[in-house]
Amino acid sequence: MVIIDPYRGGSDIGYEMNNVIEKDFNLMISKYIKNRLDELGINNVLTRDTDKSLSIEDRVNLINKYNGIVISNRLNYGDENGVEIEYSLKNSSNLPDKIGDSFNERDIYVNDIYQKRDENDTSKDYDNLLKNSKNETINIYYGYINNNDDINNVLNNYTRYAESVVKGIVNYYGKNYSYNFDNEYIVKKGDTIFMGNNE
Repeated sequence: MVIIDPYRGGSDIGYEMNNVIEKDFNLMISKYIKNRLDELGINNVLTRDTDKSLSIEDRVNLINKYNGIVISNRLNYGDENGVEIEYSLKNSSNLPDKIGDSFNERDIYVNDIYQKRDENDTSKDYDNLLKNSKNETINIYYGYINNNDDINNVLNNYTRYAESVVKGIVNYYGKNYSYNFDNEYIVKKGDTIFMGNNE
């Protein structure tokens, strides 16, 4: 089972910059990943499939109803660029490494694959989702929303980013991966999927 978490939602819009609202991007790429896992026969579920608010407690409680791996989809903000994959202190780097390798195969820059400890209790994860999830959980930050080149690359090639995650998951489960690159969609000027689309 793969639990796909479009981080943010509802009143928690996340970062908003460069004509992108994080909660909408997170949902869009999560739905894409879900559809592809459905096609490949891998059981999965979304924590939200609409623009609704989920507190961290509600999100964790929902995730902990299932047994499997958790992919939490997010955007970043800061002075760097590239994909970053954060994984729990409880888990090995096997899953994040497989996803990182898949990004690299598509010439997508992976800035870091890392763990981060809570400063007040270094035996625990800094991130609340990683800290409280009973499942193997990773946070994928697809790019830096305040870096024009970075976020434009993510938006214009989001299917390649999503397929990297799908392939990493498929490899993790030892299944067969297939994909037709001719089907990749290039975002065009005027597309509104990133700005307040509440499907």
